[in-house]
Amino acid sequence: MARAFQAILSGRRGVAAIEMPWERLHRPRRDSGSFAPPSPAPAACGSGQIERAAKLIKTARHPMIFVGSGAIHAREAVLALGEAIDAPVVAFRGGRGIVGNDHELGLTIAAAYELWRRPT
Repeated sequence: MARAFQAILSGRRGVAAIEMPWERLHRPRRDSGSFAPPSPAPAACGSGQIERAAKLIKTARHPMIFVGSGAIHAREAVLALGEAIDAPVVAFRGGRGIVGNDHELGLTIAAAYELWRRPT
């Protein structure tokens, strides 16, 4: 279980599959310790990477910002970036409401798909 949570929470977060025989589900636990999943280390980002990303964003013709649940506590920063580069903020799954559809830059995934398909 600890390895599954480590895989889920570290690096690029994702999913883990756990298989267990049915007969094991009814057995009591042998250990009495509590399980705490490991805390993932924050992603390291060097200044060179930030500068390269800034150049890509600056030269983009039609940038879009896609947000999920990882941006829940960064609403103000996401909105400030969207306004600074005049980019729509697209809510994907758990990111709904970070920048709402009532804001001029807030888009649903369906609306973003239509915008993405338009020729430049």
